[in-house]
Amino acid sequence: MGLVEKKAPYESGEAFAQEVLNLLAQNKISCSKPVSFNFFLYLPNQDLAESCAIQIRSNLGLEVDVDKSAAEDGNMLCWVEGTFIPDPSRLTDIGNLLIQLAQENGGLFDGWDTKRSSLGFFFLFKLVVLSLFKLIFRLPLALFRVLRHCILPGLNLKNGFECLDKKNYDKAESIARKLLEHESYNSMAWQLLGHACLGKKDHEAAIQAFGKSIELDDECEEAYLNLGVALDRAGRPAEAIPHYAKALELRPEYPGCYYNIASAYCSLGDREQCLIYLQYAIYLKRDLLQQAKEDEDFKKILSEEDFIWAASLPAS
Repeated sequence: MGLVEKKAPYESGEAFAQEVLNLLAQNKISCSKPVSFNFFLYLPNQDLAESCAIQIRSNLGLEVDVDKSAAEDGNMLCWVEGTFIPDPSRLTDIGNLLIQLAQENGGLFDGWDTKRSSLGFFFLFKLVVLSLFKLIFRLPLALFRVLRHCILPGLNLKNGFECLDKKNYDKAESIARKLLEHESYNSMAWQLLGHACLGKKDHEAAIQAFGKSIELDDECEEAYLNLGVALDRAGRPAEAIPHYAKALELRPEYPGCYYNIASAYCSLGDREQCLIYLQYAIYLKRDLLQQAKEDEDFKKILSEEDFIWAASLPAS
């Protein structure tokens, strides 16, 4: 996503960051996932452009191309590219450095200013042609990245969850950790790790993994449910309940979640709340009645009459 709509230099890194975040919000692009950016810094000559490119790479860790073919009336383009989670502090740092380089070297950051002769229609035409050439030459690399970042992780995740089904938790954990070495922003890989740790009864590690998954995708009800389960199994049912509630907020008709809340209240000795949530769980999924009757925790505080009452609502 290039912010080429900007007509004048940014006044500060904070203003630049806010502009980026506003554009993301307007286009309904999530700020919790990596976004690909293209930024444009124009310099008076090639030597200055090469010098600025070195500073950008070393200070920001972004890719920079100095495009000789983009020169017009002596101007050079630093094409700055990167894919990252649009954190306000990171965007501010990027804005501050690019603004500073533009000011110190007589350049223009994101300089789509049509009042400058070098940025008129002819320059735009050349830049479009340049973009097409770059696309053609980078297509093999792009295909490799798709294979590496999309297809292979998907296959590995599938293998990892198959290992969970077979209760091979060590193998599932190994797959998850290898994925996260290269894809630390992969929320499903964090969930896989959480499940593997849960299977190994490493509850604290599971809590951390599911929590990280939520940081990356805060609209996934399963992540909240799983975090609740991990807290519950770690002997912290009171902390689990709010996460179950968040899962219900995202998916109101979630029978397993109502059942888990009932179980958490059972652990806390709250018979009344336990029955309320258990009744609705059974209403949504009748099979849960037999499961509840066989659950030793429920048996500790619920009588046979309680189970009859919990099943009194007609099936959904």
